Amino acid sequence: MLIEFSFSNYLSFKESTTLSFKPGKGRNLNEQIIKPEDRKDIKALKAALIFGANASGKSNFIKAMFFAQKLILKGGIDPVFSENRKVFRFDEEYKHKPSEFSFVFKKDQRVFDYSIKIDEKFIIEEKLIEIKKKSEDLIFHRNTNTEGKVSVRFDDFRFKSKEDKKRIEYIAKDTLSEKLFLYELNTRNLIELGNSELFTLPFQWFRENLIILFPESTFLGLELKIKENQDIEKLFTNFLEYFDTGISGIEIQEIEIEKLKEKVSLEVYNKILEEIQTKDKIILNLSNSLRYAIAREEGLLKSFKLMTKHSSGLEKEVLFDFSEESDGTRRLFDLIPGLLSIRNLDRTIVIDEIDRSLHPILTRKLLELFFEVSQNNESQLITCTHESILLDQKLLRKDEVWFVEKNNLGESSIYSLEEFPERYDKDIQKGYLLGRFGAVAAIHKKKLVV
Repeated sequence: MLIEFSFSNYLSFKESTTLSFKPGKGRNLNEQIIKPEDRKDIKALKAALIFGANASGKSNFIKAMFFAQKLILKGGIDPVFSENRKVFRFDEEYKHKPSEFSFVFKKDQRVFDYSIKIDEKFIIEEKLIEIKKKSEDLIFHRNTNTEGKVSVRFDDFRFKSKEDKKRIEYIAKDTLSEKLFLYELNTRNLIELGNSELFTLPFQWFRENLIILFPESTFLGLELKIKENQDIEKLFTNFLEYFDTGISGIEIQEIEIEKLKEKVSLEVYNKILEEIQTKDKIILNLSNSLRYAIAREEGLLKSFKLMTKHSSGLEKEVLFDFSEESDGTRRLFDLIPGLLSIRNLDRTIVIDEIDRSLHPILTRKLLELFFEVSQNNESQLITCTHESILLDQKLLRKDEVWFVEKNNLGESSIYSLEEFPERYDKDIQKGYLLGRFGAVAAIHKKKLVV
């Protein structure tokens, strides 16, 4: 679970910005606090909803988190990826200043603080700390000097043997200035290394537990998952019925591979045939929302298409192509897998514009369902939204509500509703729309000439 995320000098955020999941003083909706088995351990909130006007920086906040995750999983800076480091542009001094990112998170009952500082060329600094009940252990601290030379020290890491120490020091010496030491460690086989979980658990959290979705993100491969496991079809259908989509079931139709020629260009078709020679399956997502799964079964090439079932007034089920469903229903097909995954896994799911293409009541239902499904685990939800109907203290705690506002210098800042003395029974939706908490759209008073 995520405990805190901080960053600076990225897009519209100039100075250090922090979103914290540490609970405030409020006592309502205590079930939305993740409580550890030991009272002395860290507590964390289940959700953080970020509100703000258009262009205030809400999506930029999530893009900063995504950039950091991608940097970690890719292993560092490369000529193509480095172009995506978008610094604060309204201050020339910040063009060459480093960007910093820091995550405090819990993985398998251990709490870590991992931070990185980068510029356009180097990983300037990288630090991994394990946070314990009464102390903090510095696992490693990596620095890169102005000439690109990397040095790593291990203040509190306990090596089990001299051989282990030599091996890790060799990896440190071999780490390039543009590469992350954490990534380099996780590309080696460290199973036999003593205390190796201190290196592997943090990397696993970024790879497996942090899920970031944007409005254009699509969940691919559902066709084959349903074909392989009928239970998924039943669960998915239950969710779709809960959201009142009118869908009564899902069916996977097998389509002759030759018929794909009618849907794609010859160039794309030939590329599919070429790629399937080295892959078990290919997911084809066309621009018109048509989706196909192509797989090899018992030596034969087969393609499958997702169809939805609708019941008519005559109690006869009619099949519809997935592309015929509304934007909102297709959006649910991309969000429901996340809800299914948190039934058994602890995940921090980040969604930019959760309300995109969804009715306000449906968006609220989605949030309510998240709290219900994740009740017995440490899963969390972070999302940006314009939907003021969610500003309800019967749904959210004050410390789960955040606002983003941009000043006249182009700088975004984030702050919590916890900073305002609002009682638990106060109508915060009305207060927000009246501008009491800031972060609302300001319409220019100048008369518009049309």
